[in-house]
Amino acid sequence: MAQIVNNFIKGRMNKDLDDRLIPNGEYRNALNAQVSKSEGSNVGALENALGNSLVTNADFATLTSVPTLKSIGVLTNENSNSIFVFLTGNTGENYVTPNAVGSKHFIYEYNTLTDVATRLVTGPFLNFSQLYPITGINLIENLLFFTDNRNQPRKINIDDAKSVSEGAAAKPFYLNEDQISVAKYNPFQPIDLWRESPDTANSFETTMFDVSSKFYPDGGTADLAAAVSVGATTFTVDNIQSDIPDGATLAYLETSGELIPIVGAIVNTYSSGTVTLSAGSMPDLAINTEIVFSFNYYYEYAYNGDPDFLKEKFVRFSYRYRFLDGEYSIFAPFTQPAFIPKQDGYFMYNVKTDPPMNVEDEQDAFRSTIVEFMENKVTKVLLNIPLPLDVDVMRPSLLVSSIDILYKESDGLAVKVLETVDIDRMRASTSKVRLNGAITNSVTMTVDSVENTPTIGDVASGTGVVNRPTVVSFNATTNVLTLSSAQTLPNDTLISIGNDNVFTYEYQSRKPYKTLPADELIRVYDKVPVKALAQEIISNRIVYGNFQDKHTPPANLNYNVAASEKLDFSLNTADGLITNGPYASGVTTLTLAPRLGTILVGDTVTGTSISNNTRVLTFNGTNTITLTKATINTLANGDVLDFEPGGATLNATSKIEYPSSSLKTNRSYQVGIVLSDRYGRQSTVILSSSESTVSIGNENFLGSTVFSPYITTGTNQLTWPGNSLKVLFNDPVPPAGPGLYNGTTSSADYNPLGWYSYKIVVKQQEQEYYNVYLPGVMAAYPDDILLEVNKTSHTVLINDNINKVPRDLSEVGPTQRQFRSSVVLNGRVENNDVNQTPPGDDPGSWNKQYFPGTTNQVVSTIAGNNDLFNAETALSYIPSA
Repeated sequence: MAQIVNNFIKGRMNKDLDDRLIPNGEYRNALNAQVSKSEGSNVGALENALGNSLVTNADFATLTSVPTLKSIGVLTNENSNSIFVFLTGNTGENYVTPNAVGSKHFIYEYNTLTDVATRLVTGPFLNFSQLYPITGINLIENLLFFTDNRNQPRKINIDDAKSVSEGAAAKPFYLNEDQISVAKYNPFQPIDLWRESPDTANSFETTMFDVSSKFYPDGGTADLAAAVSVGATTFTVDNIQSDIPDGATLAYLETSGELIPIVGAIVNTYSSGTVTLSAGSMPDLAINTEIVFSFNYYYEYAYNGDPDFLKEKFVRFSYRYRFLDGEYSIFAPFTQPAFIPKQDGYFMYNVKTDPPMNVEDEQDAFRSTIVEFMENKVTKVLLNIPLPLDVDVMRPSLLVSSIDILYKESDGLAVKVLETVDIDRMRASTSKVRLNGAITNSVTMTVDSVENTPTIGDVASGTGVVNRPTVVSFNATTNVLTLSSAQTLPNDTLISIGNDNVFTYEYQSRKPYKTLPADELIRVYDKVPVKALAQEIISNRIVYGNFQDKHTPPANLNYNVAASEKLDFSLNTADGLITNGPYASGVTTLTLAPRLGTILVGDTVTGTSISNNTRVLTFNGTNTITLTKATINTLANGDVLDFEPGGATLNATSKIEYPSSSLKTNRSYQVGIVLSDRYGRQSTVILSSSESTVSIGNENFLGSTVFSPYITTGTNQLTWPGNSLKVLFNDPVPPAGPGLYNGTTSSADYNPLGWYSYKIVVKQQEQEYYNVYLPGVMAAYPDDILLEVNKTSHTVLINDNINKVPRDLSEVGPTQRQFRSSVVLNGRVENNDVNQTPPGDDPGSWNKQYFPGTTNQVVSTIAGNNDLFNAETALSYIPSA
């Protein structure tokens, strides 16, 4: 059948003529028509406009059972024929707690084709108000962005919102502010470089290891010259490398390359190829077996890294989160350089003929002006990354999909990625077991419900688990778990192996696999505004207008600063025995006998019958504590309660964590505080308001500026741990401005944008310095030993030291051969006895630390010998003996 098609190319409505007389190209009537105003080729064209229709199933008051709901924002999506509606029952200004009138908030998507309304998000954390209409709403692909000038800018993933999260099917995907904020969670905690020693109870060690050296600097290796039998206390060796010191421990090398300690064996003497033991005895060993003296406990025969990669590098480590929608958090703070010098920084002296040795580090440094052993001995680092939540809930609560392990060299600007670790791999690093049968004072136990295989050496924890036991062994066939200390636990106790709040990444001196672009390096804080009224899409980017970009910080904080020797390692843990019991369930005040450590207000309390997240509310200093939560079961006399700090700021770890690091002396330091909310918006630097000195023990804490003097004479350099800066807070952060963070939606003080964390920033005015090694300083002049005595001295610069003392080059002629300089030199080491001729004398008396006091040595002239002096005169002058 033929079709009649009219193209209304004239674009004219004609109601004057009869329908049968209207010319082709004109029309008589039009519904939902609009004339295009575009600047393209279709300008002026007549187009259809979508019309309205009655919505029958969008009665949101009925859908939600909240009759007071009102719409505060609407966005139409023509591509999907749907409408996004923002609803709230809150008519006031303040946050409304759950279940109260006005606490209901919703985001719905209504499909106009299917007539179906789908709930995307609901919860008190939305914190909408009818007083703050949402005018800024945009959709980019499947991401819905919105802002209301009341809360921080937010977004949701439409596809995820329609799905369900991990767990029960009825659980919505979006459950908290962290998940919907445009600004992402800020990882504010640095990586820890210490751990509990796996072999010695209540001892701790750094996680920077040398795993490629078979022996320590005072040790060596040798081959058995003859086979030995079990029980032998003497044996002969040849092919000696390095030293066989008295008192050395022993190990032997298996054919696989693994070092096997000879337990209890100690060297008494070595003489002419024969080793005599003072304790222990030898096992059966074949001829030519390699024996290692003063063996390295951490040696790894199957080490996969490059032992020389970090030798000349000062490397720092950090991390960042990657979220499900592809965004990245800002960087966490970087660690200090992972550096421990060879020989732990000590000069060695060992001159002997049996075995032949000639180690004279001080004289070698004197002759060459180079300290050869000042290289990094670290070849493996265990990076303990603190997590804000249990690793099991990192994905559902924060929407974290992976972590980037970051790497930065001290002399470079680039930040590189060592590896991207998926969240599932992080979850597999810890394990959980459930006790199958009660135990009484036992280290072995049968378990079931094993989630991931327990790792030997990991710490076990759980309700009732005491003394921080480590895993000694686990039999996967019989499910028998052995811990390092006896426990008394009821049946079905859940035991966690490893720390769910820490992920340990093993770095083995490997090169990074990619370099981050420059624009990610300068993102030191999140630029998403605190709140914004306007929002629009420009070139596929979200742009905010009429916004508040940061919080108002307090004018100052009350704190003091000290520069002093590092504190002894302490985690401030404590425990105590219940006395005056038994106590029925539901009590909060207990009497106990403290046994270990100091109990502090705010400590986290764990033990049998103690609720999760219980803290110390009050403590009288002797035996009575009040808890923040009531007990859940009966507590008997003799039950143990464990106490741990409520925050890591109470811990003192630097003495072990960074054993070779120290605060520079002869420096003035100004210490400031930067506050940050949970999402990385940072304040300006805040200084101290304290004008008085606070004394605690032997420590004097000053204001925000402190001077670090030279170490005075009398300090034992062999045991001195180094200095550090310490900050003493006298008052908490004041509630002015945004207040303090409160993420509990059931609290009337819910405040997700309050101050959440802080960091210490340090400024020092003095420039960085070099260590200049001089062969000696000559008083006066070489041709006149009395000229300008105590006023002018001369020394020689050789090797790399020539460039360590800069010249003043503001005005230099083309033939300039003498240069003036204004560099200040501060002496640090001086010769103690210039006439001493080792060997045979005490190496420790060759030199001593020089304390410069208040005087400085200023370089006045730098020139070659022939230019500075008359060379012939200088050479012909021979001073009398």
